[in-house]
Amino acid sequence: MILYHGTNKKGYDGILRHGYISVTNETNKRYETTKNGYIYVTSELNQAMDFSSRPSMSAKGYFIIVFEIEIDENQIQPDKDE
Repeated sequence: MILYHGTNKKGYDGILRHGYISVTNETNKRYETTKNGYIYVTSELNQAMDFSSRPSMSAKGYFIIVFEIEIDENQIQPDKDE
């Protein structure tokens, strides 16, 4: 199954440095209601692009960064808190 993960430049740099997408925790989450311990992905490319652009649209020369992820459908849990 193909899913998408939108991120910002800081997230992108961390993913390339570590070789994986870090789960959400208190230091890297964008929204107070986001549950820790998960990676948020979507099957809709446009949603990942939208999420990626939100924090940086006001910045000069912002980037939209989206990772395409191939994952086993059995490893996915539905998002119930957003």
